[in-house]
Amino acid sequence: MNEKKIVFVWISVLTTVFVCLGFPFSGGIQEEPKHETVVVLKLVQVYVMDKKGLPVADLSREDFVLFDNGIEQKITDFEQHLLGKLSPEEKILPSGPVQARMKRKFFILLDTLSNDDTGILESKKAALHFIETQLIPGDEIGYLTFDPLTGLNLKVYLTSDFERVKQAIRKAERVPLGKTPPGLTLEDEFAKAEKDMKSHKAESRDQGINPNLKSGGQEGPGNIADDFVRPFHNPGLAHVRRGLGDMTREITEVAKALAFIPGQKSILFFSGGSVSRAKGAFAWMGRELAAANCQVFAVNAMKKRGNFRGIFDRLDLGTLAAMAELSGGKMYEDIGEYESIAEDIQTLTGNYYVLGYYIDTRWDGAFHRIQVKVKNPQYLVSAQAGYYNPKPFLKMSDLEKSLHLVDLVLGDNPYSQAPEVFSARILVYSGGNTSNSALIFCLSSEQLQDILDGQVEVVAFIIDATQTIVDSYRGEVDFSGIPAKNISMYSCFSLKPGQYECRVAVRNMKSGRGAVGLAGLEIPEPSTQKLEVFPSLFLRPLKDVQYIRLSRQNQAAPSLGDIYPFLAKNLIPVVGEIPINTKSLMAVTRVFPPAGIKPRFDMKAFLKSLSSGRESPIEVFHEAIENRDAAVCLLSRIVLPQLKPGGYELILHLSESLSGLSNATSFFFEVR
Repeated sequence: MNEKKIVFVWISVLTTVFVCLGFPFSGGIQEEPKHETVVVLKLVQVYVMDKKGLPVADLSREDFVLFDNGIEQKITDFEQHLLGKLSPEEKILPSGPVQARMKRKFFILLDTLSNDDTGILESKKAALHFIETQLIPGDEIGYLTFDPLTGLNLKVYLTSDFERVKQAIRKAERVPLGKTPPGLTLEDEFAKAEKDMKSHKAESRDQGINPNLKSGGQEGPGNIADDFVRPFHNPGLAHVRRGLGDMTREITEVAKALAFIPGQKSILFFSGGSVSRAKGAFAWMGRELAAANCQVFAVNAMKKRGNFRGIFDRLDLGTLAAMAELSGGKMYEDIGEYESIAEDIQTLTGNYYVLGYYIDTRWDGAFHRIQVKVKNPQYLVSAQAGYYNPKPFLKMSDLEKSLHLVDLVLGDNPYSQAPEVFSARILVYSGGNTSNSALIFCLSSEQLQDILDGQVEVVAFIIDATQTIVDSYRGEVDFSGIPAKNISMYSCFSLKPGQYECRVAVRNMKSGRGAVGLAGLEIPEPSTQKLEVFPSLFLRPLKDVQYIRLSRQNQAAPSLGDIYPFLAKNLIPVVGEIPINTKSLMAVTRVFPPAGIKPRFDMKAFLKSLSSGRESPIEVFHEAIENRDAAVCLLSRIVLPQLKPGGYELILHLSESLSGLSNATSFFFEVR
């Protein structure tokens, strides 16, 4: 089983996240959906500092003046957020709690290219300390790495589940460079790079921010990854694939593509910096990040270890300082002071105002420059550089579509849209090392008619307990040729024992509208002490059902009917909820009895109310039995009492009389 990661690669070749996972995007000309101009509330984060660099906390709405594309706007909404150290002159504090409508958003970015083992360990320690001591409920944080082999990697997308990010950071390891192959040494390669970079004209180019630049476009030294000679350019060092030029480009392009996320994004960048000649490239990156509403807090992970051999002996902290300052952030020279660094970042990001104003939104992707002033000229004001109007889905770049999909599938609360939600379930059906788990989800073409129209892409990620994407699927389905109103889709995976989370999404390839589903799974270690019983597939009566297998290339996965016999067009899998008037369910249970016997099974069923905790026996009738290789498939009919809306657990106890072995399986569902 190959573990896969979401990898962002060169924007110059427009290779996207899902191409890296083997997910191609469809081409062709499609008719663009029409979008109406609507009036929306635009929220802007504003930071105000005094001459000593401390936050100013006593301002009111009347103290601010806001311009959108040079036109003064009426500020209709106002919020004040206070955390950390304030100016000693402040006397007026908010009188009560304020409900935040704009969250703080952080990205931890761990650079393993310009770093060493000690620096990586200290970076992990500093990042974990920041999460544990400075984040507050409502904050969101993501985690990225840059390494020489795979470039920029998104480990965890923005989430309020801080523990998930901490687990991913603890897993971080250095990508080993290995022994230098015959040929040029790293020192020789670096000297050659510095010589070639004398012709690099990035510092002399006009690197001003273009206010009309649209997300995904090129700006500044547009071919910087091409003319920035990388120290690992020698083909003899083929095990190292990414360099500093790749890092500047990939970070910048991903930040610009994340423009759909409102407000300021703060990047905590743990790195050793770069060579002094790269200062122009890092300055360009800082300006581009500022335009993308990203401020960088760069932390020198190498301390003063400047006399290391190889690449590390020429690192210049001025590169980090240029990037951080031009992005509106700050550079910290010694990661050993991570506690005070965390407090300072908290002060700089935790005290801000939110200004709101209404504006007509047009679907043209145009950039709006924002300018915010305060009446007191002694204060320093920092606000996002601007924002982009929404862009029609068909006009997005491949990278934008990829991040749009990442936001849809992996976001706790997607910023790109408010998706529809459907139920999903993943069942383990075998204890073997081959295909052993089935993801099943059901869609209604009537409830999702705006999405299930024409060509639709389907994406699923299987994520283990360490937040690693261990398997994935992407495919396309043309719903114009599917007459059925109720569709049950499924795909099979091979998973080891452990805990998993499955995130699945469907997205219309013309409009970008999507729907998402979430399912959990725990695969236990095999046991010889109990009867091997796998979770039952429950079915309920429903007309006009069509099953669609999501097949993957080079995978001989069975059909759902091969795994669970007795499927029919008038039965649909129960994956999360049932209507309130449901009178009975069918259950297909896979059992692996001891070898050499003709098993005799007895089944009992119990229903437990999650609200009251009361458990009651219910009627169960054996309908049929069928052998599938080593498995015995039992078809049972379960009679349900009149149920009230709420959550329930359905428990099946199964025993085999000849061996004396028994086991149980259960299923949680909602009645609506």
